[in-house]
Amino acid sequence: MIYLFIFVLLIVLSIHYDMVGNTKNKDLWYNITLFVLICLAGMRWRIGVDTSHEIYDFYHENCLIQDFFRFYSLTEYPLWKLLNSFIYSIGGRFFWIQFIEATFVNVLVFKYIKKHSHYIFTCVFFYFIWMYRAYCFEEMKASFGMALCLFANDFLLDRKYLKSFLLYFIGFLFHPSIALVGLTSQMIFLRMNKLGVLFLLSGVILGIIMKEHLDEYLFYFSIDDFIDNKIETYVEHDTLFGITGKNQNYYIVYFGPMLVYSICSFFYIKKFGRNSNLLQLEPFLVVTLFFIILNANIAFFYRFVNIYALYMILFISQAFIDIIKNNKRSCSILITTILFSPLFFYIWSTYFGITGQDTAYHRFYPYSSVIERKIDRERERVFNRSRVAPPPNINEY
Repeated sequence: MIYLFIFVLLIVLSIHYDMVGNTKNKDLWYNITLFVLICLAGMRWRIGVDTSHEIYDFYHENCLIQDFFRFYSLTEYPLWKLLNSFIYSIGGRFFWIQFIEATFVNVLVFKYIKKHSHYIFTCVFFYFIWMYRAYCFEEMKASFGMALCLFANDFLLDRKYLKSFLLYFIGFLFHPSIALVGLTSQMIFLRMNKLGVLFLLSGVILGIIMKEHLDEYLFYFSIDDFIDNKIETYVEHDTLFGITGKNQNYYIVYFGPMLVYSICSFFYIKKFGRNSNLLQLEPFLVVTLFFIILNANIAFFYRFVNIYALYMILFISQAFIDIIKNNKRSCSILITTILFSPLFFYIWSTYFGITGQDTAYHRFYPYSSVIERKIDRERERVFNRSRVAPPPNINEY
């Protein structure tokens, strides 16, 4: 019910402020929405399979702050572990970490949306139904880095290289995958032109080659035992390393909408849009599409698609409302919604699968808070299908 309430609230706010153009109390409602999303993530209990592991690690694999640097490793999430160690040392509970992460990530995401979008509530709506669960329920360590990379990329566009590098480095200390984000984001020369098309086509070729041969070369990138173990895990995990046994319908449903609607939204905004400043983010949209193409062959690249996904949300939200406003028909909202229905079906399928039978939604539904700490047996079974999850303990929250 709480998810449905937020869903409806965001639709109402999008219509009232973005479509109709009202401004009274706009900032107030934006801040209320931010507060609600922070509390939803901060108060959760065992929502998201990664969260179940992080709870266990906090209570069983953590160390006191005075012992932290004895186990310090530059590649093994040092800032994340430092945060956990500090909270653990002062007698805190894991949901404190959840609140800190949710506040840090959502404040920066909301600030970034407000900086670049005219339609802030529509962006938040797409963010909530599409990426919020990944940023706040699952990929907590990487999400710290993702939020920092948004502003690092902006500094890069403004030629403020020192500030940009510093944010990339801090993000890397939360999750080592940010190193690749920092490298790919340097390609600010990319555009939706012939060079951009060649770059995206190279992603198709690279994805095929990597799928067949990357496991033979990955171990040359050995840095330390932690990275070695991660490489071995990804290579041996069929679901994460390669995509096999999928027919064309899988690619059409899961990758077609992201590519088609991102590209079409960009060109619509370029020709008919009401926010030309958004076009300065074009290089990062091209990089996003590149990772979507890689992800079509190797599932592991979902992480980088998620990190860059906010650029898709910005362009798609802008185009969605611009089309409604540029269409003078009274039923323009309905027409535009139907036009974007394949994208909404894709987002729906990330919870329920193509046929509606996937149980992935159980990782997030029903909602359980740290107040009630209700154990959902079906959720625990779903967790263990993804990766063996530590058993629930109502005293660990």
